Amino acid sequence: MFILTEEMIAAISSSWDEVRKNPKQSGVDFYFTFFTYFPQYTQFFEDFKSVPLEKIRAHPKLRMHGIRVMYALSSMVDSLDEMEMTSEIMRKTVDNHYPRGLRMRDFENLFSIVPIFLENKAGEKFDSLAKKGWEIVVQTLLSVASDRLGELSAAANHMVN
Repeated sequence: MFILTEEMIAAISSSWDEVRKNPKQSGVDFYFTFFTYFPQYTQFFEDFKSVPLEKIRAHPKLRMHGIRVMYALSSMVDSLDEMEMTSEIMRKTVDNHYPRGLRMRDFENLFSIVPIFLENKAGEKFDSLAKKGWEIVVQTLLSVASDRLGELSAAANHMVN
């Protein structure tokens, strides 16, 4: 597990405050950024499969999914002083997405846009301390995801055998 200092947690929280101001729009912006860098992921969403990228931004289902992701990430940010709680939220997220075929590379791709998203949303609040803190958070969440995906895969293989 990676160690976050109190100062890093404060910087992470401060940078995330800009996202909290409008979670609905932030969720749309997050997914639009993700789909801009990884357009193939629109195929995971039945409602977006045939929608051009420029029209996805206004899609009501994107707002709904985006706000859910913002609330989940906000819960993780709020729990950084209790990393086990943050980890449990991530495990539940993996549990929910594993049946949809998402695997480690998919989580890595999603989390790779967090710095881009925060730089656009938080501006100066996404300073070097916040960046370092977010790097640790992302590394931790990806480590949790990897462990949980391994458990789920082993359980699925055990059921087959």
